[in-house]
Amino acid sequence: MLDWLEIVNKAGGEAAWVTQQKNFPKRNGKRQKPKDSNEIIEMILKTEFVQKVIREECAKRNTTRKLLSDEARLILCSIAHEMQMLVIRSVGYVIAKTVRIIYNGIYFNDEQLLRIRECSIDDPIIFMPTHRSYMDFLVVSLLCFNHNLSLPVIATGLDFMASRFLGETLRRCGSFFMKRQFREDKLYWSLFSSYVQMQLRETDNPVEFFLEGTRSRSGKSLYPKFGLLQMCMEPFFRCQLYDLIVVPVTIDYDKVLEEFLYAYELFGFPKPRETTAGLFKSREILSKCFGHIYVNFGEPVSIRKYFDGRINRWHPPWQASVDNELSDNEKEAVKNFGLYIIQLHNLNSTTTIWSYTCAVLLQMKSAGHKKLMFSKLQSSLEDFVTLSKRLGRRIIIRKSIKDDLRYHLKLHSDLFQYDALFPNSLIELRRFKCIENNGLKKEYIEKMLCEVILSYYANQMMHGFVDISLLCHVLLSIQMLSRANHIFRELRSLFVYEFVCSLQEEEIDKLFAESLSCLLRISAISLDNDHIIVEEEQILKQIALLMQPFIARYYCVMQCLVQLVGTQFTNEVLFEESLQLAVNLFARQQGNSTSRSVCITSDITRNALLAFCRLQAICRRSEREYDVNIYRVQRMMGLLESTSMAELPFDKQSFVSKI
Repeated sequence: MLDWLEIVNKAGGEAAWVTQQKNFPKRNGKRQKPKDSNEIIEMILKTEFVQKVIREECAKRNTTRKLLSDEARLILCSIAHEMQMLVIRSVGYVIAKTVRIIYNGIYFNDEQLLRIRECSIDDPIIFMPTHRSYMDFLVVSLLCFNHNLSLPVIATGLDFMASRFLGETLRRCGSFFMKRQFREDKLYWSLFSSYVQMQLRETDNPVEFFLEGTRSRSGKSLYPKFGLLQMCMEPFFRCQLYDLIVVPVTIDYDKVLEEFLYAYELFGFPKPRETTAGLFKSREILSKCFGHIYVNFGEPVSIRKYFDGRINRWHPPWQASVDNELSDNEKEAVKNFGLYIIQLHNLNSTTTIWSYTCAVLLQMKSAGHKKLMFSKLQSSLEDFVTLSKRLGRRIIIRKSIKDDLRYHLKLHSDLFQYDALFPNSLIELRRFKCIENNGLKKEYIEKMLCEVILSYYANQMMHGFVDISLLCHVLLSIQMLSRANHIFRELRSLFVYEFVCSLQEEEIDKLFAESLSCLLRISAISLDNDHIIVEEEQILKQIALLMQPFIARYYCVMQCLVQLVGTQFTNEVLFEESLQLAVNLFARQQGNSTSRSVCITSDITRNALLAFCRLQAICRRSEREYDVNIYRVQRMMGLLESTSMAELPFDKQSFVSKI
């Protein structure tokens, strides 16, 4: 991988780098000059599809075509980008200076970018990066600019227009804007989808959007949003494009800018608005160091090759202007493609030992260790890394485990209290303040804030362990192969929104087979026909511990659902009630050194709610309200009780380990 900061240095500094002459490639087969923003708006307004929607809305609203056409033009103006190279260079200079101050390096695989540039000459490019930080908006554009690749136009939430200055600056840097929810607004939907598709057909710029829809506050991949993906795929399905090239981009950080904001948001504190004042308040970050950024451009995925044999592209091209609705088969194919991209994101992640360190720290905190000797942390980390390598997991070690551990502890020193990092030095987690009137809840959140931040980084390596960890839970209680496969399938389905995967039966069975093969390879288990023999129980317990916190959290949410039987509730109510249940458990365990607390955050209850709805343990009664199917909830509670490594239920007793 190359370091972008070194490239800037060789160019003569930020000013020299940002003023370099650029020769962005033009797409083959396009004889006319690229359309500007106004031309694209007029082309969209004249399409038969948009005209049809305007006629329908006129009848529905009882208004004139002129008024609705004027409204449509205003909507398109609010959506459209106005990319200007002068603004891009000016903003790029400021960003480059800032990046140099707060980061030690931005590493990326340049050979892949050169391949993508070649692909862009023949086909439209869609960048689909992971979304962990606001920095994601900038990184891909910086590297495209560096490699003479046309800058992407980026789908951006309307939140950024809260500041006119910030919003219009982003617009001139290539951002086009979208509402968060607009599927029911037929006029807006027709205009926005037409705009996105026009960008793919009529311009040389790649399109960039975040498949996850919003930043992940938990460090894990979010379940994808399929609306914008469907819009982008439609011109190919309707034979208006020969091919589309999708580039999954995985962006990893040693330290994210928003780690404390995320932790507070997950406990229900409001998200700050994206305003200019907020931007200037964030200048305090310039006094901090955030380590390295790792940008991994994945293999370009040809949509034509991916969907070959999966869908039937029988639609004549002229139908697309009248009927923009995808068939159920096409929607299902797009959904599976979105899940495939999330899988590629995870496979391409750059995992340093910090993720493993956080997992070790959380386990030791769970075991009751309030302070930890550096040498003990190092030896536990070395054991975990050794086991992970035996399981075939990739870990980036820059120097040595000891040196890298010191580097990351210093980088994240705001999370810890220590005098020095000698072998016998004691390391203790800091406690952070929160604004909360309820004394007990305040104490609980203050104790959990640091744990939530550590969980963010530990979760970054969990995609490589979730399946094998769940299997270890199963094998510690069930040794019949067929039965173990069945229970694994149920558990994996329960955590599908927590750790994203395809729920096609053959895909789940594949995950089971791969995890089983892993354990066989390291001789942790052996097979005797349909019987599984546990050879290394301690290894299975060590791996199983990784998923135990999630099992405990989901069980806590289920206990809350039992209390909500007979009422209709919202996601917000479920979060507040589940959090209160965890706070009550925390209060009962005060002074008990062997007990464990359950960390409930808003993402846990949201993901659990989605999973329970899919498993019909919860029924949606209105757009926002749900009620409980008690029989299915109790069945799932029994499933977790039979596989958990901790004593369940824990409503009337301490949450203690079985082992």
